[in-house]
Amino acid sequence: MHNAVYYLLFRENTNEAIWRKIVANVQGQEDVLPIIYYKPFKASKLWIRQHFPEWEIEDYVDKFYNAERYFNVTKFDDLFESDIAYTAFKAFLTGHCMVYPSVFVTIENLFNLQFVFYDHKIAINYHLNKFTKSSD
Repeated sequence: MHNAVYYLLFRENTNEAIWRKIVANVQGQEDVLPIIYYKPFKASKLWIRQHFPEWEIEDYVDKFYNAERYFNVTKFDDLFESDIAYTAFKAFLTGHCMVYPSVFVTIENLFNLQFVFYDHKIAINYHLNKFTKSSD
């Protein structure tokens, strides 16, 4: 089901009937949501609240409780901060461009933004080759 949620989010699908079926199906599940499938459901909560604000989705969100307790997106910060390339890029932004971003900002315990400029509503995610998948 997480693939279906990812697909709906990626396609920005606002079909209310489809989303109602997804929510009802998740609410009917007796099993605990495994942490590896957590992210699309967390993102769907934000999507549903934005596009269908009148919906009562507390029972839907309660299904994520166990995964939410153990998922911590900030665990990736140490991995990023330990690389000198990020420090060099921040030095470039502050020293040469004279801009001062907030670094490694966590949004809704879902994802990290690496360099954030709140006043301008802009963020930069600086991706190093070693953290990307090679294409075939």
